This record gives sequence, C-alpha cells and structure tokens, in this order.
Amino acid sequence: MKNPSKNIPRVNIIAIVITLLLYLLITFVVLVNIGNDIEDISQSVVLLADILNKILGPFGFILMGIAAIISTLIAMNAALGSAVSILFALARDNYVSKRLKKVNKKTGMPIYALIITGFLSLLITVFTDLGFAAEMTSFIFFFGLAFINFGAVMLRNKRKELDRPFKAPFFPYLPILVGSMCLIFAFTLSMAAILLGVIIFIIGISYYVLTIADRNSIVLTISGLKFLSTCVLGVFIWIIANFAIINSTIDGFNVIFREIILRILIYIGIFTFGTVLLDVIPLREMVYYYIKKVNRDMIAIGDGRIIELKESRLKLIHNVNYIIGILQLIGGLFVFFVIGLISTDIITLEQILLGNTLISQQTAESLSITVLTLFGIAISVSGILQLYISLELLRLRI
Repeated sequence: MKNPSKNIPRVNIIAIVITLLLYLLITFVVLVNIGNDIEDISQSVVLLADILNKILGPFGFILMGIAAIISTLIAMNAALGSAVSILFALARDNYVSKRLKKVNKKTGMPIYALIITGFLSLLITVFTDLGFAAEMTSFIFFFGLAFINFGAVMLRNKRKELDRPFKAPFFPYLPILVGSMCLIFAFTLSMAAILLGVIIFIIGISYYVLTIADRNSIVLTISGLKFLSTCVLGVFIWIIANFAIINSTIDGFNVIFREIILRILIYIGIFTFGTVLLDVIPLREMVYYYIKKVNRDMIAIGDGRIIELKESRLKLIHNVNYIIGILQLIGGLFVFFVIGLISTDIITLEQILLGNTLISQQTAESLSITVLTLFGIAISVSGILQLYISLELLRLRI
C-alpha cells in the first residue's frame, strides 16, 4: 500500500462509515417490518432473525443465525487481538513481565499474553451473568475510548514536534466531542457494571503508580487504595445488610453471616482507617514530634533535631508496627475466608433490590467478590509492607 500512514486511517474511516450505513439500513428494515406485534417481538432474544423469518421464511432465520455467528467470531477475534496487543506493549515498556513479549515463531502471536487474555475472558464468561459481563466490558471500552480521544488532544498540544502524516478532521472539537459522548454512554449503564468498571480502573492506575514510584510513594499509594477500598467495603456492607436476601446451605449460618461476619468486616474496616492515618504519619514520626514539643532534653544536638530514643522505646515502636502489620494480614485472611464462603455457595446472595433496580444473584456475588478481593489484597499487601519496613528500620536502629 502506498503511503500507509495516511491511507490506513482513511480506510478505517471509510469502513466505519460503510458499517454505520449498513446498521442504519438494517434498523430501517426492522422498523418497517415489525408490524403490530410489538409486545411479542420486544421479548425476542433473536429479533433480527425473527424479522428475517417474516420476510424470507426459514431461510432468512438461518441466514441471520449464520451472520450472527460470523459477527460474533469477528468481534471476539478483534477483542482478543487488541487485548493481547495491549499486554505485549506493556511488556515491551517494562510495566509487566517481559515473558509476555514471547512470540510464537510461526504465527507471530504473543503466547503468554494470549493465554492470560483467554483465561480472564473465560473467567468473566463463566462466573458472571452474560448481560452484566457485556455491560462491564462496554463500560471499560467506552472509558478507554474517552481517554484515547482526550489523550490525542493533549499529545497534539504537548508534542507538537512529532510527525503526523494523518490528522484527525475537525481537531480538537471532534475528539473532545467523541470522548465526552463515550463518557456519557459509559455512565448510562447499570450501577453494578459502573462500580466494577471503576474498581478495575482504580486497580490499573494503582498498578501503574506502583511501577514508577519510590518507596514512600508506594506506601502512600497503597494507603490511598486501602482508604478507597474501605469506603467501598462500607457501602457494600450497608447494601448487603439492608437490601440483600441472604441464604445459606448450612442452617442458621445466614444469621451468623449477617450478625457476626458482617460486623467483623466493619471492625476490620474501622481498623484499616486507623492504619491509613499511620501510613501517612508513621508512629515513630508521632513520637519524634511529641519529643520535640514536650521533652526537648532528649534532642541530642540542639536545633539539629537529632533525636536518640532508648532501646526499649525503639523496640516498643517496632513491636507496635509489627502488631499492626500482623493484624492487617489476619484481616486480609478473614476477608479471603468470606470470599470463600460466597464462592463455594455456603453463603448465597439471592438478589439485591435497590429501589427499582434488581441485581441478580450472579451479578451480586460477582460484585461482592470483586469488592472483597480489592479490600483483602490492599490490606494484605499493606501488612506485608509494614512488616518489611519495620524489620528494615529495626536493623538500622531507627
């Protein structure tokens, strides 16, 4: 192809326009042939096939089924291909393991990236409701497109020296309009899909920050993640306690879950809020500040503010930090225990009714497991980091 940097984008635009016209023509044909059976057809899960069946008979129904299968396979291929390419690019830029760059010599396809993408897709398909999975992926898709468009505007302004053989028409108004519309579409989906999509987005941003940050920034990032996950956990517990129908395969265990296990999760959340404060202002800094303000005799060199603590007080500070770290790990283990109860159907969330919104069992349990997993990982990693830093500071006798 001659001049691919210009012609490939043009071909993509032409393909989108042709596809849009085909969709509009199909929609017009459907609307014309609906007839008076609106209520019956509105309940159909194969609307286009039913319409073609009315027009062409059984041949039309079969034809539409074949077209749907082909369309689905093409969409799956495109989605898997783009996801694999993203993982490959992340590995290339050293944000994930370099093993994900390994390419099959015959096909040129990144092997491990494809396996991970396929495995995650399989998990979502098996363990979530199909409609919920579609809404969740739509949210991520719209959100990603929005940031791509906004990013294009920012790059055009910040990196003016880059060569751009093809320039988007009506720039910057068109990218801003498209990005804004994508954000609007993203937040018109169900609250469950939005919540899970936002959680995934936060996990991605947190992982990115952790890969480029120093130790203090890592501690603050995990602290922010703990704070956010604790807030989400609080909302989750409130919804479960007030709007969920809880059942259990063990007689009376649903009462134990509601009255005891949820209360323990509340106590863990309150404790986690306290650890967030200690992440921002470590215990030893509080002690040093107290000494500077109250007991200035312990400052070794006047205004130099060099403070020497007795061995017993240093050990006390480190022991308290050890206990906090261990308690966070115990809290994380308890959270994963609760996840196990829900995953093994010992506890089932039959449904959640929020106003006029009914959340099915599969969606409710998927959301619950996601929220609890985020919280459990946050406090477990924080506990491990707390123990590691305390041990290192003890070796340095600080």
